[in-house]
Amino acid sequence: MAPTDPSGDVAGRLSVLMLTTTSPAPEFPEIMGLRRDFAIEVGFLDAVRKPLSDAFRTRVEAIRTPQGERCDFDEFNRRKAAYQLPRFCGYFYASTCAFVCDGCNEITVLYRGLFKQMLDQVAEAAGKATLIHRFGNPIVQPDDADEPEPEAILIHDTRTGRCFLAPFAAGRAFLRVQARS
Repeated sequence: MAPTDPSGDVAGRLSVLMLTTTSPAPEFPEIMGLRRDFAIEVGFLDAVRKPLSDAFRTRVEAIRTPQGERCDFDEFNRRKAAYQLPRFCGYFYASTCAFVCDGCNEITVLYRGLFKQMLDQVAEAAGKATLIHRFGNPIVQPDDADEPEPEAILIHDTRTGRCFLAPFAAGRAFLRVQARS
């Protein structure tokens, strides 16, 4: 479980997102570099490609069958297996969970290890950069329904390793547009 102690833990103070797609670099301030395979190393690609479970298929069929709709799960799983990592990938930390997203998929990943190292790098780079965006996100307990969305987003270009800082809403919008192109 990720730390929630506000006594100095970077993850508790930062909310970060990195994005992935196939267009030119975003027009946000460049803040740092990151290894190009970061999304793969934290487990995002494997999680997206993982086939739907039989239990999930059964629940969906129970809902869809009375309405006369059918879903081709085998075709859906083939498409999941063929998923390719887009150019920009997004990572953020909210409350007690580390997330990776690409505009269509949002996956929780292990906080410790590479993700924690990335948050430390962002904190260090943010301390040196002149930025108009606020990094702090108050520590919120997981059961708090009024949890604010993260404020800072780190957009990661998986082709070059360059990272850009953006407001959370703008970064999510950028990811969604990239996912459609």
